[in-house]
Amino acid sequence: MGIQASAKIKYQLIHETLMQKDNVLNVSALCRIAGVSRSGYYAWIHAASARQKHEEQDLADFALIKQAYEFRDYKKRSTKHLYASSAYESTSCNEFEKDSKAHGQVRTVLPDPRSKSHEDEPYCAKYREPRF
Repeated sequence: MGIQASAKIKYQLIHETLMQKDNVLNVSALCRIAGVSRSGYYAWIHAASARQKHEEQDLADFALIKQAYEFRDYKKRSTKHLYASSAYESTSCNEFEKDSKAHGQVRTVLPDPRSKSHEDEPYCAKYREPRF
C-alpha cells in the first residue's frame, strides 16, 4: 500500500486531509494509507517553522545574489562583488552555487587564470583554478 510520491507530498496530503471538516480518518490511518511513518509525519509538522525560516533565508540570499549579478549589468565579477560585501562573508561556495542555481542564476564567466589581479580577491578558491 502507499502512494507513489515523495514523502513531502504525502505529508502535505495528510495534513490537508486532517484539516478538512468532514474528515473521519485519524493520523495513523492516513499515514498507513500513504505508506509513511506516523513519527515522520509529526517530525515534518514540527520542522515546519525551520523550513519556513530556511526558505526566508534562501530568499534573502537570492536578493543579495541578484544584487551582485546585476552589478554593472553583467555576470563578470559578480561573485567577487558578492564575496567582498560583508553581508555574505559566512556563506560557503556550495551555498552560493545552490542559491544561484535554485533561482536560475548560473555562473558562466570564470576569471582568467593567467591574471594576477584575481589572486587576492576574497572569493572561493575553486574559482581560481582553470576549468577546461
